[in-house]
Amino acid sequence: TLEHFTREEVRSLLADFHAMLRESGGLWISVPSLDLWYEAAKNLRSPAEIDRIMGILLGGGRDRHDVHRCVFTSEYMRMLLQEVGFREISSWTEPPPEFRDVPGGWQASIDGKRISLNCVARK
Repeated sequence: TLEHFTREEVRSLLADFHAMLRESGGLWISVPSLDLWYEAAKNLRSPAEIDRIMGILLGGGRDRHDVHRCVFTSEYMRMLLQEVGFREISSWTEPPPEFRDVPGGWQASIDGKRISLNCVARK
């Protein structure tokens, strides 16, 4: 849900997560990826196609809470994580076993192409 917060709130949350983790503890993150979204969306040719996938990037807009206030590229996420003290950052394609059956944003896709930025940051 990091995308639902402002940039400054994201910085604060990441710093709090870093402080709560034990040494070598990991923070698993999955957020919409602006990079991957653009790659999947750049060949769409009609307003209807683009409207269909806009909610993935901007939120559904069903109410005042259903909006995304921050977007992430892989490099921006890496910089934010390093800024608050995370040192080891890597990507993942499958969540840890305890979360594999839980539906989530890590499965978001556009026409079969996954568009989530999935990383684990270790303290």
